[in-house]
Amino acid sequence: MKKVMFVCVLGLLVSSVHAQETYHGRLSKGEIIVETKAIKGSDIPEATVTAVIDAPPSKVWDLISECKNYKKTMIRVAKAQEISRNGKEVVCQVTTAMPWPISDLTAKTKATHKVGPPVWSREWQLIEGDFESNVGSWRIQSFDIENTRSLVVYKVHAVPDLSVPDALIKKAQKDTLPDLIKHIRKQVSK
Repeated sequence: MKKVMFVCVLGLLVSSVHAQETYHGRLSKGEIIVETKAIKGSDIPEATVTAVIDAPPSKVWDLISECKNYKKTMIRVAKAQEISRNGKEVVCQVTTAMPWPISDLTAKTKATHKVGPPVWSREWQLIEGDFESNVGSWRIQSFDIENTRSLVVYKVHAVPDLSVPDALIKKAQKDTLPDLIKHIRKQVSK
């Protein structure tokens, strides 16, 4: 019985390690992984995109930490303004360009910045705007020992305060997030 139990536990460990290696391998090859998680009380899931960017974390952080430049450095941003910066807290107002017939959406958020190494992060929450909910984070850390590649994890739960079919919002999240990572990859390669 002990041998059977040992073999079962060993099998679980090996499959777990293999799954992690597979995930790491997918990221290492440049895959952009988008996942969603149900949020209690919301029809809109939290979306997470995980990817590797071929640049040091500090260079990626330079793009993420400056919301006043989001019109240039991010996608679908019509306007962006840094309202205040006090230590680690940054208040930003960003207007997202939406496809017709949906009006553009504006959010004023308060973010907390943590500057690495080893981890750089930006976590925000909605102060006011055209959303019922707009919370999320960026997390950036080195992907390799040489510190030339960054592991980037972007999480967002954004629920517009307007009547849009949930399926359309979910599709927009799934389609837009890979484009965001591709755009950031281009920005850091300049």
